[in-house]
Amino acid sequence: MAITDAFKNPWKLFRSTPNTVSFPQGIGSGSSSPRHKSTTYSFNTSSLSKVVFNRIATDAAMVSVNHVRINSADSTQEIVDSTLQDIFHLEANVDQSSFNFFHDLFYSCMDEGAVAVVPIETDNEPNKNGNYDIYNMRVGKIVQWFPQHVQVRMYNDIRGEEEDVLLEKRTVAIIENPFYEVVNSSSSTLNRLKRKMQALDSLDEEISSGKFNLIFQLPYEIRGEARRQRSKQRLNELENQLKDNKYGIAYTGSNEKVIQLNRPIDNDLTDQVKHLQEEFFNQLGLTENIFNGTASEAEMNNYYARAIDPMMTVLVQEFRRKFLTKTARSQGQDITYNRDVFKLVPISTLAEIADKMSRNEILTPNELRNIMGFRSSKDPKANELANRNIANKNQQIDPEDPYYSQDPNGNNTGGEA
Repeated sequence: MAITDAFKNPWKLFRSTPNTVSFPQGIGSGSSSPRHKSTTYSFNTSSLSKVVFNRIATDAAMVSVNHVRINSADSTQEIVDSTLQDIFHLEANVDQSSFNFFHDLFYSCMDEGAVAVVPIETDNEPNKNGNYDIYNMRVGKIVQWFPQHVQVRMYNDIRGEEEDVLLEKRTVAIIENPFYEVVNSSSSTLNRLKRKMQALDSLDEEISSGKFNLIFQLPYEIRGEARRQRSKQRLNELENQLKDNKYGIAYTGSNEKVIQLNRPIDNDLTDQVKHLQEEFFNQLGLTENIFNGTASEAEMNNYYARAIDPMMTVLVQEFRRKFLTKTARSQGQDITYNRDVFKLVPISTLAEIADKMSRNEILTPNELRNIMGFRSSKDPKANELANRNIANKNQQIDPEDPYYSQDPNGNNTGGEA
């Protein structure tokens, strides 16, 4: 198309005339909120569990998962340009990017105890052909378990609603929560903590419910029905005085007494909740500093080693087992995860680490520049593993440089000429 045609026929979504919203046939049912997420918050609904699950799911989703090919000769890894790699780093389905997909996966796994990752679009039917390319994936809730099958409830992006499907176990990745006994079992620490917190909330509501908790002592004994009715009438009069008065003031007779009972009851519920919360955090490798952003490097490393790495290990092993055929594994294909260990390192320490990595010929300068967020250098030496603090036979020295001199044998003496 010519340039003049592009200016004559521009396309704009919004125009000066109001747009009329029309829905074509077959678009599906609409909703005011996204329905493609598998998270239903059905098992754990406490605010504490939501915060913990979201923290773990967010950190685990930021770990890089790759489809690689490992060279058997030198064990080097090369990323495979495949549809599976596109799912891991670009788009998992029409509704979710790779990050949203993994976040949904890990959160649902913590919430449900086990979820299914289902290929929803492939070039061949998984049940009929062992070799197939996966184009889209979704996370589904496992409704029923069978010996060789699972019933999965997942979002149908064509109809726009959830649908139950029966799938073979060997065609779906079943991700089980490695912290099931801590989070999901009936006797888990989290469930005990939730029950204690509910009891504590009930006690707080009862104390702050507006009740006076008073005993009103009348100047006569209550034995007959007539006295009992008279006592109720006197109590109603006192209630009406308190309710109808602007300041909540009432009067009593000189021979009537009011005994107050709303003293705080001494219990150890608060201490029990605090103890269970600390125990729950310790079992997951969590601390309060991780949530408020003041955790030290040692605390973060412990958290990643005890909470994130087990989740990632379960994920890559199941993906490797279900989505890579035996032939692909024999060719060196694998699914791995890689966590950026330099994210937790301060800048001052990073410079020292970069010097040691380069001096000991572990990383090239360009690899270090990429880690630190700089563009790669075009200098060919930036891709070489070499100790730049030691001169070698390949390094050329200018003989006219006044800071270098040579002895009669041609060796550098390091002094002025």
